[in-house]
Amino acid sequence: MSVATKLSKDHILTAAVPLDASSEMSRFPVYGVASVKDQDSVSSFSRVATTLLDGPSLSDFKERLQEFKSLEAGWYDGIEGCPLSAEGIDWLTETWFRFYPYLNSVVVPYLFPTVDGHVQAEWTFGYREVILTIDINNHRGSWHYMDMQTMSDEADEEREIDLEQPEEWSWIFQKISNFQEG
Repeated sequence: MSVATKLSKDHILTAAVPLDASSEMSRFPVYGVASVKDQDSVSSFSRVATTLLDGPSLSDFKERLQEFKSLEAGWYDGIEGCPLSAEGIDWLTETWFRFYPYLNSVVVPYLFPTVDGHVQAEWTFGYREVILTIDINNHRGSWHYMDMQTMSDEADEEREIDLEQPEEWSWIFQKISNFQEG
């Protein structure tokens, strides 16, 4: 299957492919490594991490975390990519569901393993992006909010978070809820 895509002016990659032989072309976000042909187009993708159509559900979230347990050293490119701690994944799964206050109303993030053995949660709200990098071994997080429309450093927000503290989880989910509401 060939995939055609264009870089949009705000640099969010989308692809259009038929979902099956009888489908119209469908657009969805693509995450992975892209080979760029020129400033306006991508020639190919490799190591595609996730392509989700409607966003992840809570069961997708749990399943995705469990998949991370099977990653072995070098999972990223044969050299880079630390395995993720099974105990850390279990801690994150249990903690997330203990503190997640609005199980049916707050958008579930996309999840990615990082090459240094952490978990990255990403939410996108139009031109706004939130990234929470979670150190599953030390129970710490790095929050980063970006306004992709203005690309202004003044609009960015960064914060280090102690994920052992219930009030920090409340802060995270309140911020996500506010972004979701617009």
